Amino acid sequence: MKKFFGAAMFIFILISSIYAVDIKSVVAYPVPFNPQNEKLTIGYPQSNLPAGIKSRVTVFDINGDVVTVINGSASGKVACKWNGRRSNGEYVKPGLYLLKIEISDNDGGYWKKTLRVLVKY
Repeated sequence: MKKFFGAAMFIFILISSIYAVDIKSVVAYPVPFNPQNEKLTIGYPQSNLPAGIKSRVTVFDINGDVVTVINGSASGKVACKWNGRRSNGEYVKPGLYLLKIEISDNDGGYWKKTLRVLVKY
């Protein structure tokens, strides 16, 4: 019975590690970025995201004020994109911004990460 339980736990850990989201690999690119020429992509440049992943990115300015919130569903390597605009539609000023990235799946998994992004015109 102990051998069966040990083998079952090993298989469970192996399968859960295959389907788990590796939040450490989430990046934002290109940095610095110019919102007038491109969008900031937030996601996995090396691998595809599993199906059923939902993302929420909250963008903060350097003072800690919320600039905008982006909700999305991941597709392929991209969790979401930011167009460099505030919630009211105007472009943000050049400077440093913080991204709070929250990713969840249908199985109740939840991960979060904070990134810094430089906006440069």
